[in-house]
Parts: sequence; structure tokens; C-alpha cells
Amino acid sequence: MKAPEFEGPMDPIAADNWFIDFQVILDFMRLTEQEKVLCASFALKKDARHWWMTMQMRRDVMAMSWQDFVAEFRTMYYNREILAAQ
Repeated sequence: MKAPEFEGPMDPIAADNWFIDFQVILDFMRLTEQEKVLCASFALKKDARHWWMTMQMRRDVMAMSWQDFVAEFRTMYYNREILAAQ
């Protein structure tokens, strides 16, 4: 099973579609919180990879929970209207 890749367009619909597809795979694999973060970070390409590299400089991503990753990802790639609706 090949995980979907996310290149980081500033398109909240594309980001949400990637997140939903990726979450299905993570749920199927039954990974730990840290394994989910590692798998998701591996699927980030191009602009999204640069965002992740910046995240690694700002905080200890090895200790990052899945919920923290999701919050950071949504802050970066979702717009405020979508975040307010959730």
C-alpha cells in the first residue's frame, strides 16, 4: 500500500483530502503516536517537506504527539474559516 504524498499547496481542500486519506491508512496500520508522526512526515514532499524541516528546528518532533502534528498541520494548511468550523 503506497501512502498518499502531500506537496503542500496552500489549498485547504487538498490538505484535508490528503489528511483524510492518510488517516485511514494510519488507522489500518495501528501505529503508535510517534510512528504516525514519522509516517506522515515521510509522506510530505516539496513545500510541505520544507515546512516540516522548519518544524524540526522549532520543536522536538521526536516527542510530538499525533494530535500535536495534526494541530500544526491544520494551522499551516487550513484557513481560519475551516479551523473555526471544526
